[in-house]
Amino acid sequence: MLPGRARSADGRPEPLRDALRRCLERGDDASDLPRLVAHGRHREGDGCYGVPARTLDRHQTPERSRSQRLWGHPGISPVSQLGQTAGSPLLCYRWHDTDSALADQLALEREGYPGVIEPGHALIRFTNPTSGGDVLPTIRAQFHRVDAGTETAPLRETGSSVYQVFDGSGRITVGDYSWSVSRGDLFVVPSWVPFSARSEASASDSDSGALDLFQFSDAPIFAKLNLFRSEVEGDAQ
Repeated sequence: MLPGRARSADGRPEPLRDALRRCLERGDDASDLPRLVAHGRHREGDGCYGVPARTLDRHQTPERSRSQRLWGHPGISPVSQLGQTAGSPLLCYRWHDTDSALADQLALEREGYPGVIEPGHALIRFTNPTSGGDVLPTIRAQFHRVDAGTETAPLRETGSSVYQVFDGSGRITVGDYSWSVSRGDLFVVPSWVPFSARSEASASDSDSGALDLFQFSDAPIFAKLNLFRSEVEGDAQ
């Protein structure tokens, strides 16, 4: 199977970006998202990467899952379900919410307010609403949006990351290597190797006009061992 491709229910190749977006819109388990990217497999009637869906007939799948009805309200928790859980009880992270959160960060920056992680670079993290921590005990899932013409500052982190180019195009630099990427591409950033991204996206190759990157990493493991470190342009954090 080619990198950045998945297969639909009838076996036809389809862009991995489209399969990932469908998972976000349909409300699959958040834990399916990293596995979808890692394995590049998707079947329309199943959960991502071939795991049986809760309802095999997708036409009978409710528009909003039970987990979303309980936990999908910003800043609001059901009192009957309080108490930290190891993994997120919210099994649906909608693309509409992801897209809006990224767009709002960049809009606030243009209005002169804080919100972005650095100029032209919006970043969100998928979190467990019971704790505010990572969505999974051993995996951190994040989404980047880099404005056209912006280059992110070189970043080193302990732990390895896998990125999927969800939308747009750009140039990636990892250590001494640099190459061009476009929608559907996958790449890996090894532990403590500097990484930066330059957005070359436009309205012709990106719905948002920016470079969108989905990232997942093993950072929570290093954090629990008190070994997680990050450094931006020589500044330890």
